Amino acid sequence: MAVIEEALYDRLNTFGALTSLIGGRVYDAQTVPQNPTLPFVTYRRLTSRRHSAMGSDTGLADVRFECSSWAATYRSAKAVKEQVRAALQRWRGTQPNLVEVLDTFIDDDVDLSFEFDTQARGVALDAHVWHRE
Repeated sequence: MAVIEEALYDRLNTFGALTSLIGGRVYDAQTVPQNPTLPFVTYRRLTSRRHSAMGSDTGLADVRFECSSWAATYRSAKAVKEQVRAALQRWRGTQPNLVEVLDTFIDDDVDLSFEFDTQARGVALDAHVWHRE
């Protein structure tokens, strides 16, 4: 797992109001267990941009993550998504031994298709995480 993903995972997995809903079930979108317990949250990196200045690298990066909330009902999925939003909107600070998060902005949210395999309803939001590499 790359450093910024570890920081995002730690933030979501330790945000009290979110963990009270999902019990720490936060997964990288590539590692969701088969037949997961609902509700849960997945995240995946959508884009990464590194910013340069004239003649030098700034060390600044803007990573866009999609964070998806999954639950047995649409209402529950929306409640989980709201706690993901609360955990990430304007999140900043240094994660221990990881990375300095400069600021985080929520871009948009969207309803996801019904998952027939898991019987899950989902909603997702995009978060732009600005950090130092």
